[in-house]
Amino acid sequence: MDENDLAQLITPKEAAKLKEVSVATIYKAVKEGRLKAVWPVGAMAFLLADLDVWQPASYRGVQRAVVTRGIPRKKAQTD
Repeated sequence: MDENDLAQLITPKEAAKLKEVSVATIYKAVKEGRLKAVWPVGAMAFLLADLDVWQPASYRGVQRAVVTRGIPRKKAQTD
């Protein structure tokens, strides 16, 4: 399975195939706007939609690929 297959994912059953795909491949497909889906997949949860920023996050030892809208703003640094 490659990123071209990811663009076709539209149902949870098809999304289950994501188990064999790397997070980098998912990121690439999302960034290029070819993957638009939101499904939990096995031990990894993927939040994939027509959004433009991917961020890895950790929750109780479970790796998650999280797509968020826009670029997260950094806290303003005060001197």
